[in-house]
Amino acid sequence: MQSIYYHDYENDYPYFEMWQKYMKEYLEKTNTFELHIWNEETELIEFALKYGNIKDDPWKYGKIITGAVDARFIEMILSTAEKIYDGVFHKMTPFFSIFLDDIFESSHWGTEIHYK
Repeated sequence: MQSIYYHDYENDYPYFEMWQKYMKEYLEKTNTFELHIWNEETELIEFALKYGNIKDDPWKYGKIITGAVDARFIEMILSTAEKIYDGVFHKMTPFFSIFLDDIFESSHWGTEIHYK
């Protein structure tokens, strides 16, 4: 896996645009997704359940929503993507982690990308 990290918070280089480019590329060539969402993000969990189902998993800190990468899911991911500063760092997505098949991962709200 190759990795890209966005942890240089003082620099405003076009990371968000790069994140979107990678996300679009991998959304088009994958079949399944997993969204990892913290337990306290109840509204986000309910929102994500419109696109998939809760995976039976022992992760006690959150829920994992799984499903098929289809046109609805792609539109949702791309339309919720936004560079947001939360007072600590910039987030690219409201989802803590997005996994696409076993070839792409957007972690820590998009500040890390891992891909094959």
